Amino acid sequence: MPQLHLRAEPGDYAPIVLLPGDPNRATAIASLFDGGLDGTRRVNDHRLMYGYTGTYRGVPISVQTTGMGAPATAIVVEELLASARDDSSASGRAEGSGVASAPASW
Repeated sequence: MPQLHLRAEPGDYAPIVLLPGDPNRATAIASLFDGGLDGTRRVNDHRLMYGYTGTYRGVPISVQTTGMGAPATAIVVEELLASARDDSSASGRAEGSGVASAPASW
């Protein structure tokens, strides 16, 4: 079932997700993935909450905008974790999602 804000389906996000606040920064980070933006899949753009999934040096990775402030970040992280649980159930895997916040200098 898609999440309310991220509109994520199981498998949309990689196990590693970078969380910049700014949608332009998410796009800039995704452009550094293998194959640039053409090599990524935009998995979300609802409410300018851009999310991309691709690979970096062959490793599956996603980047998802959080927006401004702790409440918006909490919503995104909660929905990413719910999506990871849904993905684990659907695929029979017991893996979760690694959620990490990118430093502001990125």
